[in-house]
This record gives sequence, structure tokens and C-alpha cells, in this order.
Amino acid sequence: AKEALTERPTRAPTWKPSPGPTGLPTAEPSLLPSALPSDQPSAQPSRALEQTIVTGSSQDLQLGGTTTSSYGYLFNLRTKPTSPVVQITSLEFYTESTQSVNYEVWTREGSFKDFKGSYEGWTLIAEGSVEGRGLGRYTQIPDETFTPVSIRGGGGEDGTRAFYITLDSKELIYKLGNGPDSDVDVHASSAELEVYEGEGVLTYPFPAVAEISYYRYPRQYLGTIHYDRLPCKPYSVFGHVMDLPCPDMPTSSPTPPQPTRNPVTPPPSTSPVTEPPMTPAPIIAGVTLSPIPPTMVPTLTPTISSVPSASPTTQSPTSSPIVPMRAYIVSIFRNAPERDMTSRE
Repeated sequence: AKEALTERPTRAPTWKPSPGPTGLPTAEPSLLPSALPSDQPSAQPSRALEQTIVTGSSQDLQLGGTTTSSYGYLFNLRTKPTSPVVQITSLEFYTESTQSVNYEVWTREGSFKDFKGSYEGWTLIAEGSVEGRGLGRYTQIPDETFTPVSIRGGGGEDGTRAFYITLDSKELIYKLGNGPDSDVDVHASSAELEVYEGEGVLTYPFPAVAEISYYRYPRQYLGTIHYDRLPCKPYSVFGHVMDLPCPDMPTSSPTPPQPTRNPVTPPPSTSPVTEPPMTPAPIIAGVTLSPIPPTMVPTLTPTISSVPSASPTTQSPTSSPIVPMRAYIVSIFRNAPERDMTSRE
């Protein structure tokens, strides 16, 4: 019958592709892969672990903009409140020079505001010479001369790290800022980091903080910041890590210690180290056991006596009669009050 026949197949797919992505990626990689392939492609590829923040614009890198040049620059980087720890892996700066320039990068945890003009507490993480790339292009500090440093997650003062980048010539270029003071306004950011306006340094080396005329603010950094957004990998094992070093990765089973080549036990001693065993004295028939010495404090329960022996402990009667004896006892009492003795005494 016609009712039992199935419908004819279509000549073309019936579903049309959606005009745009159907969903958003998760904030972090998923812990486990899905059981089956997804029906739709992801809205966009997952973010790379190596991230960059490029400050400034093409107009800032042209002649006659709102830029100025000097020797050095101070600024703070902060993680966002929801960000885990990140690791700064390199920096790029702006110079119009195409000659070799000498650079230094110093850093410290926390803000630079109260630590200008003294190298105490600062750590040198990059030093060397590099050929400037000139007008319109940033110059990168070679990776082999840069020591990566971390910035704690969570933002705030704990999630702040200060940087001082300087040349030994007046060829470092930065931009004029907009805020009322340094370390107030954010002029560049990413999903994890914020770049705050800083201060220009008008001489080299670090001028004393009393020489306030050598500091200009607010100023904006022109360059690129390279960082690793998940320094503890894989995320499925470590998850959100707020500070470095990374936690120890657990093993699937305890690691047994390696056997030693030589015994670790000491050699036997030449003489015994234990006391000889003390065996109780045997019970001899006819000998009365020594009484239990009195205790200093009475016990809560009666002292349990020894089990009676199977036979009397007294010796058999002697074959001769008992001979009576008379003894005289003389007692001397000292420091006793003088009185007459009673008849019993």
C-alpha cells in the first residue's frame, strides 16, 4: 500500500549553515575532552598561551606625535582580579635609532611609586646591546638576555610588578599620558593584564628621588609586552594557579626509593646491647615468698595475691621436739619523757 512507503530522499541537505558562530568559547580549556565530536565548530580558536600587549598606535610611531624621548621609563603591570598568575617573557621598546643601543631592565614586586631613585630591592633581569629597528617599529630585547618573571594573580598590590627600562642614551621614546598622576589610569590591557601610566626618567643611571625634576608623569609606555598566560601546564592538572612556582605534579603511584649499593644498617656490635633477661625466682616448696612491698598510695582495688601452690609450702615436721628458748631484750630510748613504766611494759 502507498501508506507503507517511505518518503523520497531529498536531493540536497535540508539544514542550512548558521550565519555566524553558534556559541562562545569557555574562559579556560575544558578539563576533559567531550565523549563525542561536537556538532558545531567552536566560535573561535582557543587563545594561545603566549600572549602580547601592544601599546600605542601607528600615529604614535610617526614624527610629530604626542611622544617624547628620554633615557628611561617606569611603569606598573597588574593582573586583573579574576586572572591567575602570568609570566612576563620579554619586552619590546621604541627607539628611532638604527644603531646599537645599550639597555637595562629592572623589576620589583609591588609598585614603583615609593622606590624610585634607588636600586635597592630591584632585580636586574635584562642587560645588553641591541640594534634599534628605527622609526615606526618596536625593538625587541633578545629572549636569551631576558629573565622571565611572574606577576601574582588576583590583582591589587599583591598582583602588581614594577618595571624600569632604561638606555644609556636619550633615545627611548614614550607617549604623554592623560591621567592626573602616574599609576592611576590604564592605557592598555588584555584579558589578564593591565598596563598603567608611568613616569619618564630624564637621566641615567637612576636619579635620586630628591631630584624630582628628572621625573616626568604621567607617561605611557610604547612597546610590546610578551607574557605566558598559563605558566603551569597542563591546565587540566594544575587549574588556576595564583603564584609561582607551580605545584608539584602528583604521580599516579608512589615513587619507590632506589635501592642503595651498600646496606644502610649498621654492622653488628661486638657485645650485646640489650640487658640480659631477668627470669623470676622459682618457687621452692617449704619457702614462703617475700611479701609484696607496700605502695606509697593505696590501690583502688585489692591486690590480687598469687595463685596458691598445689601443695603446702611449709616444711614437713621435724623428727625432734621444739626446744624452748628465752631471750632478754634491752631497749634504750633517747629523748623520751621521764615517767614510770606500766606493768605491761
